[in-house]
Amino acid sequence: MKKCLIFLLFSYSFIFLGCSKDSTTSPPLSNSQSTGKVFFKIDKENAPQNVKSITASLTRQGFDAIIDSLSLISDSTAELTMSDIPIGVWHLKIDAKDINNVVVYSGETEVTIMENVVVQVNLTLVPTSTGMGSIYILVNWGKSSQTWSNQVGNTQNNLQSVYFISTQTGWACGDNGTLLETTDGGTTWNINSGYTSKRLNSIWFTSPEKGFIVGENGLIMKTLNGGKYWFIDSSVTNKTLYAIRFLDAKIGSAVGEDGTIIKTTDGGATWSKQGLNIPNFLLLSVYYINQEMGWIVGQSGIILKTTNGGISWFDSGSNSGFSWLQSVFFWNKENGIAVGGGGSIIKTVNGGASWSKVTSGTREHLEDVSFVSESKGFAVGDHGTILKTTNAGLSWNKEVTNSGKWLNSVFFYDANSGWAVGTDGAILKYKP
Repeated sequence: MKKCLIFLLFSYSFIFLGCSKDSTTSPPLSNSQSTGKVFFKIDKENAPQNVKSITASLTRQGFDAIIDSLSLISDSTAELTMSDIPIGVWHLKIDAKDINNVVVYSGETEVTIMENVVVQVNLTLVPTSTGMGSIYILVNWGKSSQTWSNQVGNTQNNLQSVYFISTQTGWACGDNGTLLETTDGGTTWNINSGYTSKRLNSIWFTSPEKGFIVGENGLIMKTLNGGKYWFIDSSVTNKTLYAIRFLDAKIGSAVGEDGTIIKTTDGGATWSKQGLNIPNFLLLSVYYINQEMGWIVGQSGIILKTTNGGISWFDSGSNSGFSWLQSVFFWNKENGIAVGGGGSIIKTVNGGASWSKVTSGTREHLEDVSFVSESKGFAVGDHGTILKTTNAGLSWNKEVTNSGKWLNSVFFYDANSGWAVGTDGAILKYKP
């Protein structure tokens, strides 16, 4: 097996400071527009021996590129400051070069310079030649460590949803009827498939014994004995269902294709249609905050809200500039977050009457979002993307993962126990 050597390269962080609240990315810098600085310092003693210089470049549409470099041979302090940077989202690329000025390690990411905010960026430089090893750059303010680790799920099928009823017991479901169960926090996962070959899109438990799964062609599966056995339940639709969520033991909803909405008020004993009958239109996520008030998001940036338990739905900020909204989460009647295509994150502080765009720092599609408190939340998406917020979604930082898989679902049992699942059987566990 090819070994990978990891070096701690930066002893201090990139510090991003701005003086203006405007973070748009259009015209070139004017004399009155606020700017910021990028500063970093390198611990030369711990750098790989073949790395002799570092070049950092910042690029952004409509602006001149900002490029600077430092030498690990002649510079005594190995410090670099890049000044006069307009606030907003920039593309950062770092190249580590050898004595012949050949790039031997390289990495790049999106960074955001904001007003009076220190931004944490995690970036890995990977070898560009046949040599072994990599440079692991900690770009942060204060302590940083990798908190997500890969788990072995014993399947290569795509996983679409994950749910835990304790820190030890949970399930994941996905394509081709895949159903996995763990009773040791994900250290081992057992295959519990064979009930159907249809894709299983979403899983939810209302108690340690009672759980539901929805999927292709209106499929509803149910367990009454803690997942030991599942049976296919009767359904009121043949439309594919993409998400299911329960408010409590009795009230739950599922949404899907062609504007399908179904609801139960008796714990899943019976289901009734509440659909909007929108042909070729996908509803992808549903969230109720109480028995009367809930939201749905989906295709074409649609956002729907009900204040009467789903009897009727009305527009709540649809067509907000995004072609796709994949997941929605509310932690009270006023405050909510939705995520979707192209790294889209929008936030409301007035129950969905209006929504504002939030800088995510990524262009990867975001598939799911979940909060463990009113301030701390996570969003997951394509190419192993995991974002974290600690200020109720006002700003987001990238988490370090060793996964390049599409992550479709994230679930937290408590603030210290979370899981994400995705393509090719990917399972990641969060443990700070």
